[in-house]
Amino acid sequence: MTLDLSRITAADIEALDPIERAALWKKVRNPLWSVPRMAKVKDFRSRESLADFERIDPNLRGEVAEYCRDLTPEEEEAGQETRWPVVVKGRQTARSTNFELAGMVMAMYRPGWDHVCIADTDPRAKYLHKRCHYSYQRWPEAMRTATYSAKEMNQLTFDGRWGGVCRTLSAASAFAGIGQSIDSFHASEVGYWTAQDPAELWADLYPAMAARPNAKVVFECNPTQKGSWWHQFYLNAKRADGRYKAFFTPFFLARMCERPWALADRPDLDEQRLLDRYGHAGLRLEHLAFRRNAMKNVDKIRRAPEQFGMYYPFDDVTCWMGSVRTVFPGGVLDHHQQAVLVPWEPTHNPVEFEAPTADGLYVIGVDPSGFAARDHAAAHVWRANRGEERQCATFADHVAPDDNARMLFALGMRYNTALIVVEANGVGQGVIAVLRQMGYPNLYWRDHQNPGWNNNPSTVEEHTGYLVDFLGQPTFAIRDQDTVEQLLTYGHDKKVEPGDRQEQVGGASRRGGNLHGRIKRERHHWDKVSALLSVIVGLRSRLWPGGEVRFVDPRATAADVFRPTMNELVTLERRQEARRRSPHASRTSIVLRSIRANRRQ
Repeated sequence: MTLDLSRITAADIEALDPIERAALWKKVRNPLWSVPRMAKVKDFRSRESLADFERIDPNLRGEVAEYCRDLTPEEEEAGQETRWPVVVKGRQTARSTNFELAGMVMAMYRPGWDHVCIADTDPRAKYLHKRCHYSYQRWPEAMRTATYSAKEMNQLTFDGRWGGVCRTLSAASAFAGIGQSIDSFHASEVGYWTAQDPAELWADLYPAMAARPNAKVVFECNPTQKGSWWHQFYLNAKRADGRYKAFFTPFFLARMCERPWALADRPDLDEQRLLDRYGHAGLRLEHLAFRRNAMKNVDKIRRAPEQFGMYYPFDDVTCWMGSVRTVFPGGVLDHHQQAVLVPWEPTHNPVEFEAPTADGLYVIGVDPSGFAARDHAAAHVWRANRGEERQCATFADHVAPDDNARMLFALGMRYNTALIVVEANGVGQGVIAVLRQMGYPNLYWRDHQNPGWNNNPSTVEEHTGYLVDFLGQPTFAIRDQDTVEQLLTYGHDKKVEPGDRQEQVGGASRRGGNLHGRIKRERHHWDKVSALLSVIVGLRSRLWPGGEVRFVDPRATAADVFRPTMNELVTLERRQEARRRSPHASRTSIVLRSIRANRRQ
C-alpha cells in the first residue's frame, strides 16, 4: 500500500495491517527517511520545500547518517561506541538545520529521549529552534507525537509515552550539562562559542554522555582562525583521536553554490589553476561562476580572492583564516598549502613518499617520546641534495624509545645510511643510546662528547628562523598534509609551553573567556614541527658543513673522536695563557710550588 505522506490520516494508518504499520513506524523513527519526506523548511528559492539532503548537498547524508546511527548488537557486544562527527562546512549549507531536524525526530519517536542543541549565541539558538517549531507544525498530524504545550519557545516536550524532549541552549548557559543525561547533542557553530571557554564548556558537557556507548554527538562550524580551539579540535578528529570522526565537504559539492557559466567565457589564470587542482574532485565551471559572482558583490573577496576559500572552502587545509598566534609569517607557507599534499592516515609504520636513489643524501630528523609520554614520536626523512630538499617519508605514533630506535635504524639504512638527528633532551637519550648500541654509523653529534642536538629556548629560536628560510625556498617541498597543518598552527609551543612540574606547582588557568584561553594544547599538535627542526639541524650540517656544527661516526677510534679541532686548540691555548697571567694562583699551582721547594731543600 502506497501512502501519500502529505495527506496521511489516522484512518489510513489504522487501515494498515500490523506488519505494514510496524514497518512504517520503523521508517518514521529514522531521520534519514522521515526528514526528507515530512520536514518543511523555508527554502532559499521556493520558500517552502522538503529538507532534502540529496538536493542540498549529497555528502550531507553521510554526515547525518553517522550522527544518527545506532550500534549493532555485534558492536555493542564488542564494547564499541558510536563515533561523533566533527564537521567543517562552508556557509549556508543547511547543516545546522538538518542536524537539528534529525535530533527533533529522534526526540519525537523515542520515549525519554533528551536532545540538546547548543548554539554560539542565544539569538542564534532561538532562531535555529524556530525552524524545528516551523517543521513540527507542518509535520503530518497523524504521524507526529503530541507535545504537552503549544507555547514552548526554546524546546519541544513530547508526550512521554512516545517521545522525549528537544531543547536548545546557548553557549552562554552556565553548567549546561551538569546533572543531566543527554542522549543526543548538537554543537552548532562551535568555533564561535565565545561566551565561555569552549574547552571548559565541553568538559562540563562530556560526563553527561561519556557513559553512553550509543550517545549521538555532532560538532559543526565554518572554518575559523588557524590555531583556534575549533581548528585544533578538527585536527584531532582527523587523527582519529577518541570517538571523533572528521567530515569535510568542499563547497562545490553543494548544489546551491552554482551559477550559469557563459559559453563564450574562458577561465582566467587563477580559475584554470583551481580547475587543474580540484577538477578531479568535482569542481566545474558553474562553481567558478558562483565564485565570480561573489567577487563582484563582495569587496573583501574581490580585493583578496583567497578570502573566498574561507567562506566557501575548497579543502580543509587552505580554508583557515590567518592568526597572529602562528610563528611563520604570511606567505612563507603559501606554496606548501597549494601543493598536492597526501592526507595523513594514522599508522604504526613510516609513510613513504619517495624511494631512495643511489645519489641521494638524506637526513632523518627525530622528535622522540618516552615510555609513558603523552606525546607522539615523530620523524621525517628529507632529501639533502642541494636544490632538491624534499620530504621523502614521515612517521608519527606513540612508540617506546627502543622500538623507535630500531625503526630509525632500519629507515636510516634504507635511505643510504642517512644522517639521523635526534633531539637529545630527556627521552631522546634513550633513542640515542640504543642507536649507538646497535652501531648506527651516521649519528649526528653536536660536539665531540655529546650526540644529538640540544633543544633549549635559544636553539629553538635559532633553528625556527632557519626553518622559515627553508620554507620560503621553492625547492623545499613538503608532501605530508599533516605536517603543513601543524606548521599553520604552530605557536612556538616548544618554547613557551609550561612543563609538567610547572603545571603542578603553579597550575594552569583553564578559563580563558575566549577561544584563545590558556589551555595546554595536546603535545602531538607540533610533534612533526619538532622533528622538522631536527631536519633543519641536519640539513645545515650537510649543506653548510664546518663552523660549530659537526658530527662524527660513533664507531670511530677514541683518538678520532677526541682529536680537537683547530677552533678548540686555539680556545684551549687562550685559556691556558689567561691562567698563566692571572694574579691569583690556583690551589694546584700552590701545591706544586711547595713540592718543588721541599725538593730543593
